[in-house]
Amino acid sequence: MSGVVVNSRQVFIPGLTIYLVHSAVGRSYPSFTDPRGRFFFSNVPLRTDPYYLEIYGGRQLIYRKPVFVRGNIELPLITL
Repeated sequence: MSGVVVNSRQVFIPGLTIYLVHSAVGRSYPSFTDPRGRFFFSNVPLRTDPYYLEIYGGRQLIYRKPVFVRGNIELPLITL
């Protein structure tokens, strides 16, 4: 699973901390956005119910949305 995070002016946001959270699987190791706002998770267990994608700026949660993992997917552009 991969994605890109941008701000409202479509500028990449580096240095954000991103987790995948699932009630049965738990919380992933963190991924961090690179200078082009990209992040990546590998070997995500497939589930029929959603994970939650959480994005943190420092310690503050700034984004939380459900995502369905059905294979190696690229998420739509995430705008904060």
